[in-house]
Amino acid sequence: MNTKMLQAAMGAVVLVGLSVSPAMADFAYDLRFAAANPGYLDSKNLSLAAAGGATTFTLELWGRVTGADLDPTNDGLVFGNVSIQSTQIHNGAILGNSSYVAGVTGVTLTPNFADATLSHPGGAKALSGDNIQDWGSMAEWRGFGPAPAELITWFVDWHNPAFNNSLGLPRIKGAASIPGDPHTTEWELATVTITVPAGSVSTDLSGVTQFLPVLANFPIDSGAAGQVVTYLQDDSRIDGPYTSKNVASTSATAPGTPVNFLTSVPLPSAAWAGLALLSGMGVARCCRRKRTAT
Repeated sequence: MNTKMLQAAMGAVVLVGLSVSPAMADFAYDLRFAAANPGYLDSKNLSLAAAGGATTFTLELWGRVTGADLDPTNDGLVFGNVSIQSTQIHNGAILGNSSYVAGVTGVTLTPNFADATLSHPGGAKALSGDNIQDWGSMAEWRGFGPAPAELITWFVDWHNPAFNNSLGLPRIKGAASIPGDPHTTEWELATVTITVPAGSVSTDLSGVTQFLPVLANFPIDSGAAGQVVTYLQDDSRIDGPYTSKNVASTSATAPGTPVNFLTSVPLPSAAWAGLALLSGMGVARCCRRKRTAT
């Protein structure tokens, strides 16, 4: 992926890992490291030098809804789809090669979002041309007709009675807001496995390989995006005739928050500055349209 293109798409310097604010997005994906990962530094950064030769790592994919009020129980999720894409900064921390598979090697949907008939974990596909394996599809899909087989498609398990309201409409309600942000509720959608084979770690101490959740047709010059997330926000009718909201990207520049594999740590300050620029505005800035669920 062209980093200059990313800089143009992101367009602002924001420190890595800042939470989504209400002014930025009503819905956003958040990708983060599980704390048990070898080499774990924080939820957004992992040092391969400190990983002790480990070859597999686990990411968590979360969906967040940010409302205006302080009641998490009137926010909810129904359906969505997304891809996981890599990009290399300073030539990358993970080196791709045709003799091995490095990058995303598996996705497992969490049970609450693994409806047996409507959900699909997706599959591997090259999305960024950097020899690091991605997962998903750049094909537009809005929930009608066959979905691209590689696309991560999550749908609340509506076979579970707890996730249906009084009218039989599927939704999973929030239970508690996230620490430090009483307006935002989140749900874990899936776990993502990253494989870093022996010999694939760069010797460039400034190298960073970044993985981020993206909508269709990212980056900016590759066409109109068309992925959809259906969620509920501040909806007092969440237990009855609710009105869902669809999020669709209009400019193909709406990734979620990324995670970073670092060659070493600490990363030089100049590299941090570049990384912050690339990660800036890493939230789902989307248009909204309302529809009444039937």
